[in-house]
Amino acid sequence: LFLSVRQPPRYTPGGSSAALDVYKRTPLTMMKPHSKKLASKNKDNADLPKKLNGIVGEIDGMAEMMRDVLLLSRAKSQEIQLEKTPTENVIAKINSDAKMSYGTPETQIIVKDCPEVLADKTLLYQVFLNVITNAVKYSSQQEKPLVEIDGEIIDDEVVYKISDNGIGIHKGQDEKMFKIFSRMDNAKNFKGNGVGLSIVHRIMLRLGGSISYESAPNQGTTFILKFKKP
Repeated sequence: LFLSVRQPPRYTPGGSSAALDVYKRTPLTMMKPHSKKLASKNKDNADLPKKLNGIVGEIDGMAEMMRDVLLLSRAKSQEIQLEKTPTENVIAKINSDAKMSYGTPETQIIVKDCPEVLADKTLLYQVFLNVITNAVKYSSQQEKPLVEIDGEIIDDEVVYKISDNGIGIHKGQDEKMFKIFSRMDNAKNFKGNGVGLSIVHRIMLRLGGSISYESAPNQGTTFILKFKKP
């Protein structure tokens, strides 16, 4: 099954989308190499390298936010190609990267069934990237961090559940969960900009699916992704 919707040119992971490369060429990000160079030349000044490294960290955060905002914009308008899409290899790659970036040596990711879905390959990657990365990140402070990923076919849908044993979400947060730049009250100690789940929400709507969640404070979170069956 193959459907095509005519929209502006599409972006592919690792590709050369001009729009998504803009954030790399801003004056803000050009400050980063200059700050690093200045820090390396002033190692004798104990305070300066520390302050400059702080600036570099803030630049990285701003660059990441700019990238995510561009992704959010393109998730609404880019061309999509809905087709039968395998998920197992994509999930395995994201799991490896997420553990390296946000996990701990004790982080365990259990992957069960990974049925194929009807989706756009590029957008599907962004969905799993954001949800799995969040699961690994927000469970990383547990003694034994655990993430479970499982998919099943229910009638005409493919339902994926991505669960973690992390910090969980307090009640009353539903309205801000998928709003851009909104972060949960108990997530302030974790790196993030509040854009990722907005991207996922918008993509799932474009794919004809949905995203929801179940959670409780200190008991972890389960995100439920519903795709069309191919």
